[in-house]
Amino acid sequence: VASVALGNPDKVNYTSVSGDQFIKLQERLVDVLFAGYVLTLDKAVKEPTTGLKFLFGTPYYHSSIVYLGEQEYIRCASDGKRYGVCEDLAVCAVDTTEIRNLIPTILPAPFVTFGLFPEMSEALQNETCNVLVSGSYKIYGDSKLQDKIFSGSYIMSSFHISRDPLVSVIRPGDYAWFDLVEGAKAAALRSSHRNIEVAIGPWTCPNSTELPMSFLNAPRCVGSAYEVFERSLGPNAYGYNNSFMPTIDAYNFGSLDCEGECEDALKYGTLKRIKERGQLNCGVYIPPHLTSKSLQTVISTKYCFLVAVAIFQGDPSAANVTYLGSEDFSVDFLPDFPADFDVVAGVNWEDYVSLDSEISEERLGKATATSFYYWQDKFEYNGTLYDGVGKGPSLFTHVADSTFSTFTEYVTASVVHAQRNKITKSTNQNMPLAHIFGSGLTFMLRDVVSYAGNYDEILEEAISLSDQAVGQGWNAVRQNIDLYAGLPVYNCDAYGTCAPCQNLDFDGVEVCLSIGFA
Repeated sequence: VASVALGNPDKVNYTSVSGDQFIKLQERLVDVLFAGYVLTLDKAVKEPTTGLKFLFGTPYYHSSIVYLGEQEYIRCASDGKRYGVCEDLAVCAVDTTEIRNLIPTILPAPFVTFGLFPEMSEALQNETCNVLVSGSYKIYGDSKLQDKIFSGSYIMSSFHISRDPLVSVIRPGDYAWFDLVEGAKAAALRSSHRNIEVAIGPWTCPNSTELPMSFLNAPRCVGSAYEVFERSLGPNAYGYNNSFMPTIDAYNFGSLDCEGECEDALKYGTLKRIKERGQLNCGVYIPPHLTSKSLQTVISTKYCFLVAVAIFQGDPSAANVTYLGSEDFSVDFLPDFPADFDVVAGVNWEDYVSLDSEISEERLGKATATSFYYWQDKFEYNGTLYDGVGKGPSLFTHVADSTFSTFTEYVTASVVHAQRNKITKSTNQNMPLAHIFGSGLTFMLRDVVSYAGNYDEILEEAISLSDQAVGQGWNAVRQNIDLYAGLPVYNCDAYGTCAPCQNLDFDGVEVCLSIGFA
């Protein structure tokens, strides 16, 4: 971030924060938080320690929630067994929103103690408990636990029971600064595709504030995302012969209730205007190389209907969709679009903020975006196709109404939640009720899934309606419960730069596994 904003990676003042992190951020004692904060969507509605609506960035790391301890008790916790050899099971769980919501569904309260990580780590080591539940990134940072792991005294579970997205945080209202921080992270990721590394050839760090700001100063001065990963967490890059890995992700809801009486979001701001108008005005951007029948366009159109259904009690006819070409997508478009549109689908952040040229400040801080709901098969830059995940479109809304922006994030997360929990269109009643936006929108999540189904159902329908030029590709949901490698792993498949793979047999299943970076 300092490389982009100031042209010099050393222009950083580090501040240690804990429970006061949001107060320090709001009082401008720090400019950005990279403090291991785990985002659930309820915190985007209202951050619990301040009651404010901070700006949460895209994840810079996903931490796996795992069991750590002696092998026998890891097996007990994994199986949920609490009798016989497991009657002495005692679990120390780090007190985060996700873990506190998750563990009671696995183990009864008498077997679990919640507390801060240092206390729970110490309790495991002094045998007050025999299993620790924590995010893996905290375990990696504890030298005593690492010694126990290396000696074989402790093991990690072979699967993770959930994932924690660690996000950067910006104070409310600093939208241009938010986009600059996001652009720095995005440039480091894209440089991994193109093998741009630190200080190679013309990619030299300016080390000066005299030159114009550039997102490419991130890889120029600090390195690509993989270089940063390798320096920080280890050289563990794995891939499966440039295969399509699941990449569709969404934040967990967190609590869908609110303290006291929830405000009815339909009585304020953008949602009120849409409700009074009687329809949602949704634009769908069609990039130059796509058509109205391209899979990205078809699925983007569907997401317009999802937002309308969530607002209008399940009525898809309330969506008014307009298709937009590149001629409509001028530098002034995004600042002005609320006059005609409530939301624009099919837009990728890189479509209007170039990562390769001098930063255009007039394009920063104009719109907010949801998580990606689709990924193109390959990354294209200046007419060249690179292996690895391509651009991903989002739902874009204006920065002026953070409640509506967060509302659209809940809509995109709803179909991912349904997929992860095996909820389909026919079983939509299993979706939770959402009280967090007030009584008028309590059934919004059920209405979305009742109309469209889970993510796979939406994608299958979209493929059938498209020109079928491309298939599923990267577009499968990342599950929260999955195998865990036991160490930080960088997925080189997503960046198309894996080392040559070797054919290996895993329990009768042949895979071509690559280890390392090309």
